[in-house]
Amino acid sequence: MKNTLSVGAFSLYCFFGSSVVVHADKPIKARVEPKDELILEKTDLKSSFFVHRSVIIPHDSKKHRGGEDAVSTSDQWLVGESIKFSPMAKIPLGPHLFSCSGEKKCLHDWILSHPSNVILSVADGVGGWASHNVNPGLYSRQLTQQVVELGSKFPSASMEEIVHTANWKAASQHLGSATCTALKLTGPNQITALNVGDSGYSIHRKVGDELVLVFASEAGQKRFNFPHQLGGQHGDQVKDVAVEMTHTLEPNDIIAVYSDGVSDNLFPMEFHECLSSAMDDDDGIQSLGLAADCIARKAYFLGKDKRFDSPFAQGARKAGWGQYQGGKHDDISIVVAQITATPTVSDPYLQESIFLYTGNVGAVEELPSLASLMKVATGDEL
Repeated sequence: MKNTLSVGAFSLYCFFGSSVVVHADKPIKARVEPKDELILEKTDLKSSFFVHRSVIIPHDSKKHRGGEDAVSTSDQWLVGESIKFSPMAKIPLGPHLFSCSGEKKCLHDWILSHPSNVILSVADGVGGWASHNVNPGLYSRQLTQQVVELGSKFPSASMEEIVHTANWKAASQHLGSATCTALKLTGPNQITALNVGDSGYSIHRKVGDELVLVFASEAGQKRFNFPHQLGGQHGDQVKDVAVEMTHTLEPNDIIAVYSDGVSDNLFPMEFHECLSSAMDDDDGIQSLGLAADCIARKAYFLGKDKRFDSPFAQGARKAGWGQYQGGKHDDISIVVAQITATPTVSDPYLQESIFLYTGNVGAVEELPSLASLMKVATGDEL
């Protein structure tokens, strides 16, 4: 959470009582709905499952109001390269592996991938609003919810259109500002991500016996610890500050999306111990929840370590903050996702798609091992 508001316009609101007006100059337009029946020729058939789990740990002083970070995610989906059934165009995973309707036979591995509405969003509310009696979490939560809802409603819309419109819709309901990272699955092996500010995302891949960092986003900042942020008329505009990139993934690539409460205390390469602890011999993550909670807990405790040479401390010294040392205690949000060849019907550690800590946070060493979780899941415990 940053303590600096991005625009001084808040004083106008206080003295004159003006309201935030939605004046999006690039609204999402309605698009033609797909026909009731879609029949495409069979090609190289490939199916994959986009699965994810999220963990949020609020700053200790902000747990009573749920913190100022926000995470919104759509359900896990089956995605692929082609389709031959009617009338469904996208198939959400529920408690069962696969469900469908219509007169024609649903074929498990013939599925439509374009357009996709699988979308994730993380936002980090700017803490400075709290000094003006504004709950910074209200805007950030509405922002991520709008990103997911608009992405689902308008699957052909660009990420810039989605986040731009979400920003103004959220600002019409709540004062505040926030950094934002949004990620959309645009094919069976492709993601498009848009980043504003110092929330971010990273891509990790197993090469041989080792996990390697394939990509990590860079923070968009006006200066150190003063990131670009959205907030309607009180923030930056998406078209001016957002960085949008498309990435082609390989099977079992791992995606992490996080707020700066994570990246200020852990470099993305330092996620690997947690990710590896939740992986099986086939490079699939057996418990995304375990991996996410491990990263979240590490960031939480390192953020409270006053002697730790954190990424934030290193950046502060480079920015001329003297001999700054220690972690940065902050709200923490982390999403761990993977595109796999097989679905994750249930997570052996975390059933909730998004888990919010409201009480004490246990030590990393207290987390169960993957082996013990799998024994319980398969009924093999003693």
